[in-house]
Amino acid sequence: MQENDYQISSNNIRKYYYSIGSVFSPALKQIVIFNHYGLRHLFGNRNGVRSKKEILHRYNLLKYTEIILSNVKEISGTRKLMGRKSIMEFFSIERYIDDKKVRLIIRRLNKGVLHFYSIMNT
Repeated sequence: MQENDYQISSNNIRKYYYSIGSVFSPALKQIVIFNHYGLRHLFGNRNGVRSKKEILHRYNLLKYTEIILSNVKEISGTRKLMGRKSIMEFFSIERYIDDKKVRLIIRRLNKGVLHFYSIMNT
């Protein structure tokens, strides 16, 4: 993949991601928003920037987020982390799509709104 191909894809990722806006989740019984936290996590994590291949893989999974969030009725896992300045709650929602399990991670910071955080194959 050439650098220009990645740049075009990077812009497409941002546009598509923000076009989702928000989705009601029956599993969480709340609206999940798509804000800068999830977008930033698509491009990197605490270990640094993701590879171009990994970013594009996650981008290709994004098309399933609305289907999964709006149709899955149960949370598959939860986790709570206490930091020095914040409390983070994570919720996993999973669904099989095309014989592959796709997992969404939804996060809440300091009892705020739920937001999309990550997507992956498991």
